[in-house]
Amino acid sequence: MSRGVLEAAAELVAIAEQGCILAAEGRLDDLGAQQEAWDRAVALLGPLTALPEDAKPLVRRAAELQGEQAAILVAAQAEVEAELGRLRTTRRGAQGYANAAMPARGSTLSASA
Repeated sequence: MSRGVLEAAAELVAIAEQGCILAAEGRLDDLGAQQEAWDRAVALLGPLTALPEDAKPLVRRAAELQGEQAAILVAAQAEVEAELGRLRTTRRGAQGYANAAMPARGSTLSASA
């Protein structure tokens, strides 16, 4: 039984390592596709209180990598939010220029001008 648990723990580390790469590359669909394999590996671990000693460092490493992945995603979200803010500001500025360049409604332009 210990061998299967050890293999499951090693699989979690591999999935988490790949997850960090996918998160850093912004490949969220591929990241989401890992969930089924993650769930299978977690199920094979069994209760965490009953983990064999040789599996514990692997499970800790997988958890650390999950934290790194979460930090990568939070940073990416902050970057996207900042970019959206810049785009909103640029859009408002462009609308202001466009409104200033357009003649007021109801005014007529003289053909003789």
